[in-house]
Amino acid sequence: MRSWLGIDGGGTKTHYRLQVEACRESIDLTSGPMNWSRMSSEEFQSSLKAAGRSLPTPKFVYGCFAGILTSEDSLEVLHCMKHVWPEALVRCGPDFEAALAACKLESTACVIAGTGSIVVSYAKGLARCSGGGGPFIGDCGSAFDFGRKGVRYLLEAEVSDHTEIYRLAKELYGEIDSRRMLRQIYQADQWVAQIARLAKAVAEDAVAGEDYAVRSFDDNLARTTASHLRTHHNDAETWDVTLAGGLWDVAPIFAQDFSQRLKSMTGDQLKNVELLAEAPVAGAVKLAQQIEI
Repeated sequence: MRSWLGIDGGGTKTHYRLQVEACRESIDLTSGPMNWSRMSSEEFQSSLKAAGRSLPTPKFVYGCFAGILTSEDSLEVLHCMKHVWPEALVRCGPDFEAALAACKLESTACVIAGTGSIVVSYAKGLARCSGGGGPFIGDCGSAFDFGRKGVRYLLEAEVSDHTEIYRLAKELYGEIDSRRMLRQIYQADQWVAQIARLAKAVAEDAVAGEDYAVRSFDDNLARTTASHLRTHHNDAETWDVTLAGGLWDVAPIFAQDFSQRLKSMTGDQLKNVELLAEAPVAGAVKLAQQIEI
């Protein structure tokens, strides 16, 4: 009996979904981050093995992982996957492929905002990407971006202890002492994901009207998206944009603010902005099902 395993490996969590032929229900598994660029090959393979032990052996596997940037990366990831599933047909690609595969056919582009952010689409048969520089370069409008702005606020002289960012940071780091907090941040194994967690507090403070949080919302991700649409899809009569990634689920204000800013930049050509209906891991399963075609 044929079975397909899709993997959506992100900077914060990794989702596995095994679909077995003739079975309506899938088997789902969630584990920690799987970012190829921030893990050794041994760590990466060990994480895959742990998941493999918890799942029935698949016939086809498609892994979409954060941190796959070059063809050399893909070959090394494939090598790790083949060690875990030696009898399966395996393929891999960057993490955005999962979200793109889960989009509706009429979607023009997908704006993925999770720990990082990137705008992706297919144009003339090729995947086109805008943004996606990661935390060191800076992913505008990502959970890490909002969380970092929250940390910057905590480093200022006047910090209100009534804010949600103060409450959550105190929960994570103990007493709000800027030097001690920074030390804990930089010593944490998953410091990027940890800062991204603060995005929810920034959203709640923005709704409450806190000045630092309101100022944390800007045009950058909407501007990147508008530029992507004009560059790669300018001949389209209208544009449909899909939002994927964990940030949009954190609080409604993120999607609302982004949609308003993008609309102001694109006018009537922007037909629709909507949340991804399926989980990206469902797209990874679709890619696994295409391996045999």
